[in-house]
Amino acid sequence: MIEDILSPLPWSQIEKYKALPANRWGANVEFFTGDLPDMENVHIAIIGVKEDRGAVDNEGCFDAVGAIREQLYNLVTHHQSLKIWDFGNIEKGSELTDTYFGVSSVLNQLLKGKAVPIIIGGSHDITAAQFKGYSSFERDVNLTVIDERVDLEEMDGQFSDQNHLSKIITGNPPFLGNLNLLGYQSHFSDLKSLETLDKLGFECMRFGTVRKEMEEVEPLVRESDMLSFDISAIRASDAPAMKGATPNGFSGEEACQICRYAGLSDRLSSIGIYNFNPVFDRNDQTAQLIAQMIWYFTDGFYSRKDDKLTLTEKDFYRYIVHLDEGHHDLHFWKSRKSDRWWLEVSVPQLGKKKNKPMLVPCSYNDYKIASAGELPERWIKAQLKAAAV
Repeated sequence: MIEDILSPLPWSQIEKYKALPANRWGANVEFFTGDLPDMENVHIAIIGVKEDRGAVDNEGCFDAVGAIREQLYNLVTHHQSLKIWDFGNIEKGSELTDTYFGVSSVLNQLLKGKAVPIIIGGSHDITAAQFKGYSSFERDVNLTVIDERVDLEEMDGQFSDQNHLSKIITGNPPFLGNLNLLGYQSHFSDLKSLETLDKLGFECMRFGTVRKEMEEVEPLVRESDMLSFDISAIRASDAPAMKGATPNGFSGEEACQICRYAGLSDRLSSIGIYNFNPVFDRNDQTAQLIAQMIWYFTDGFYSRKDDKLTLTEKDFYRYIVHLDEGHHDLHFWKSRKSDRWWLEVSVPQLGKKKNKPMLVPCSYNDYKIASAGELPERWIKAQLKAAAV
């Protein structure tokens, strides 16, 4: 039972948050005190993880949860019917693997209850436990990682925040469908690791490319089940609270934009924000930024459009682009509710002559590329992946 894993916040702390003005987060969040609520009343579940034994040279990130809550619960909410629960913290287990087990067990039960967990605190290796929480899903799980590095380093068998992706790629269950690595910086990233991800058909976008084409992040996040955000991907001037903070990276505004994309995704069902170390923060700047990232994720969540991919013109506009003098048509679909775009891809069906149409999230830019007579790279990759299934 996850009640035995979770450690509720002290009652004095809960009372302080509940005494905040009525328009503040703290006054509107419900707090776990030992008994699990009816999960129908939980839209979003906040979970702290007090663990840093998997951190390489960033000890202290276990202590992030209090600073983040302090900033988050003082923010103003614009939504009248918040159904957000704070489930307290997962404390350090006797072994690091015990903490991983606790995180995956709690997530699994919350996901089964249709809640969307937000994980705060801990080092980036907790991502593997977050992913393991999807083990009961009877389908592949798609993951988006925001990081300045490719965490596939060789560490002499020691599992850490610098090689946790290897466990996700090779472990089972769950099985990894798509992996999007966004924001990596070339001067920190091993070419072999990038080549490995490319050969597996995963999406890797350099920081410069993401910043230049931020709207291209939205379709990738839209098809993801979970988001893992390492704050090392944010520049030190905006998020200094990490021992290895570096001068280049996303701005605070860009980090919030990515989190809002995640909130808007009808598919995405968990987010983790990792590697915040309050020892190195300045004037609570990073804690404030993470609180705002969570705010924008939640704002996106409560703005979801529930797009149903029905391939009918009742719910979507259909645009047909003729290529190769009419021998090759691309079908684009635009939601009437959200204005988001999808691209139709043909998926071979075993033992059948007729292919099955599948909708792949895309951007308006993909439609413009096709209209100019070129095949969008997103269509090519999706078609290759569909053919390999």
